[in-house]
Amino acid sequence: MQPGQQRFTDCRAVDGDTLACRQGRVRLRGVDTPERGESGYRAAQQELRRRTPGGTVTVVPHHRDRHGRIVGDVYSRGQNVGRSMNADGYSKPRGARR
Repeated sequence: MQPGQQRFTDCRAVDGDTLACRQGRVRLRGVDTPERGESGYRAAQQELRRRTPGGTVTVVPHHRDRHGRIVGDVYSRGQNVGRSMNADGYSKPRGARR
């Protein structure tokens, strides 16, 4: 791992853009998926699960949000998960990309 990167373990998808890990909650930077009750919520959550198999990811922290979650670049199998999910259309049509 490079400086600034952290390994997060025992991660599970809370929704389409947040992981709950042993080390705390991580909000994926670069994607803003639908919230619970909105169209596309379930698909985004399932896609995040698919892209983070095994529950271990590498995180490059950027900052903490108002909820205390780490907002950062999340990598799994060499891919930036947030950026690739956004590119594949999982973000809301309009919204902040954290």
